[in-house]
Amino acid sequence: MPICSSGTSGPRTGVPAGLIIDQAYAQSVMPPLLAWLYPYLPWMRGLAIGDVAAFCALDPPTFTVPTAAEIYSFISGGDLAQAVAVNEFIVDITRYYAWFNLCQCNAVATPAASAPPSAPANLPAINPPGLVASQPGVCGTMSATATFHFETNPIKEVFHNTSVGYTGGPAISTLVTPLPFAGVRQARVTYSVSTTGTDGGAHADNNIAIAYYHGTTGLSFDNSLHVVSGVLGHLGVVLQGNIHNVPATTDGIVVQYGVDTADDKTVTATVEFFCDTSPNVSGSGPACCTATDPVTTARLNQILDMVTLLQRQVAPFAYLTGALHSSLSGTGTVSVQGILGVLLNVSVPSRAGLEIGTPDTVFEVGWINFGTVDGYTTRIRISSDSQLVFPRAPGQFTLVGYTLLPGVTMSLTEIVREP
Repeated sequence: MPICSSGTSGPRTGVPAGLIIDQAYAQSVMPPLLAWLYPYLPWMRGLAIGDVAAFCALDPPTFTVPTAAEIYSFISGGDLAQAVAVNEFIVDITRYYAWFNLCQCNAVATPAASAPPSAPANLPAINPPGLVASQPGVCGTMSATATFHFETNPIKEVFHNTSVGYTGGPAISTLVTPLPFAGVRQARVTYSVSTTGTDGGAHADNNIAIAYYHGTTGLSFDNSLHVVSGVLGHLGVVLQGNIHNVPATTDGIVVQYGVDTADDKTVTATVEFFCDTSPNVSGSGPACCTATDPVTTARLNQILDMVTLLQRQVAPFAYLTGALHSSLSGTGTVSVQGILGVLLNVSVPSRAGLEIGTPDTVFEVGWINFGTVDGYTTRIRISSDSQLVFPRAPGQFTLVGYTLLPGVTMSLTEIVREP
């Protein structure tokens, strides 16, 4: 494999044999610099990897970043082909970064994943804060617990329960938790501390802090969210900070708790998230991100789009004319895609048989056949100088074959569905 210098690759130890990553968790696979993609994840279909070993045996997939117009079609149900292409991009980029979590080179060091692509210009905004608002209240929460047991350097990142800030320890910037949804504008932290071991007394310097992370600027601590600093007697008490603004560039958060002595303690922290710093339409309280579950809404929209497509293709109320193929004679084929049928306009020579009626019926003119590269259906005879033909299940056909007898010329117009 090229990614492994022509060597082989396979699953890392302990990964499952097969897995599914749905929309709600896809962003956890992506690096923080892909935060521009998070608002559109509810519209994607889930990522399914049925055979992880086979998946890891191949290079991670490539992907092409869509345009802002294509992403708009993806979330609005506009151009179906563009929507499908954007969905494939999101699935492929998720598969790409999942590969580096699931897989490894067998004989050489596994290279790092490439840097994430930048956002296309002029991306569509979804419920932009400050312009729209909904019900007031908390839009989402995250909770975690960290334990201290005679820590040498008693500072921990709560959501990873990992000690930080000592020589040789992990950098705090590596312990970032992604925001639970796009558009977070405010946060509030609540925490409680209990003791289960040696020390049950109060201490003067137990505090919690939150830091906002951005891929290019790093961590920015908000000390105003220290809900306790130099306060005695807070063991077993639930303490809550004020609601504070979250920088617009935030991709994730780091929550750390520090104690002043090395003793046995358990700290539980909850971070509540709000979507807007301004009052909502009614003028009271921060605006919640959405009044509905975005994944459910996205699924319903996808079902509606598919039902609409089926109606347009199988039982259309009307049709539109598409590409024109003129001056046809003799025998040949016309390539088509996603048609409902064809309109034939035929120049009939005087030698052809004729039966007067509405319309006049002509004989010995020629015929057409619908088909694909695998073969053709039964011929359909041309019986009028202006003839509409709608075959059964037309969307599957990619070719129209024609046979015109000597002296006959024809124009063929594709009939396509309404948008």
